[in-house]
Amino acid sequence: MVVNLTAGQQNSELKQLNKLIEDLHATKLFYTVVASLLRARVLTEEESSLHISTALEKSVKLCTGPVEVAEFKLILEKSESDGFIDRKNMHFFDNQAERNAVFTDRRFVNLMEAVKSNIARIKGLEANVEAINNSVNAIR
Repeated sequence: MVVNLTAGQQNSELKQLNKLIEDLHATKLFYTVVASLLRARVLTEEESSLHISTALEKSVKLCTGPVEVAEFKLILEKSESDGFIDRKNMHFFDNQAERNAVFTDRRFVNLMEAVKSNIARIKGLEANVEAINNSVNAIR
């Protein structure tokens, strides 16, 4: 069965497919679909680049550890070599993936929780010291 879709319908279908990306394997599958549509001249280079960039923006949030970051970097290198993104955007997405991996790392999250807890305790101590100073000043 052959399905003939207009360019608008294809772009709409790809946007729906993009929403289903929940892991980097789905990103690779989406990439393959978009690249195939470009080779078949169903999509223009601009449309393909836009779809790939949108998928990369979503996928960068999936980089929560070194394995995911490494896999994402391979996707980035392929995207850059195929001309879907430029070198600047490749480095931008690479940086975002590294940052996301750090900020979602359990050790970092634990550290931030400890810092917030310590800040709250310090604020409480400062309030107590101020209350003691006010009491001492009232006695004088």
